[in-house]
Amino acid sequence: MSKKRSKKERHPSPIIGSDGEEQFFVEKILDKDEVDGCWMYKIRWAGYSPTHDTWEEAERMQGEVPEIAEEFEKKLAARKRKSQTKSESSQPRRFAL
Repeated sequence: MSKKRSKKERHPSPIIGSDGEEQFFVEKILDKDEVDGCWMYKIRWAGYSPTHDTWEEAERMQGEVPEIAEEFEKKLAARKRKSQTKSESSQPRRFAL
């Protein structure tokens, strides 16, 4: 009989900045939502599992990780264009007889 092993999460060793605070690194931005008039990004932190994902202010993240935010916004815009094109082509067309 084989035993199933559980995976243990491995977090990177914390990096301490010059101000004494722990520094975390963004792996990628997963989603975007508006909460009380403020745009938020869902963040996947490098070395952490999805259970540690957090929602962070988009404006702050655009300042701290501009390349990652820009890449996410480009992908989001492309997805929106693609879904608009799909929905336009799937609508019934009317023809005058």
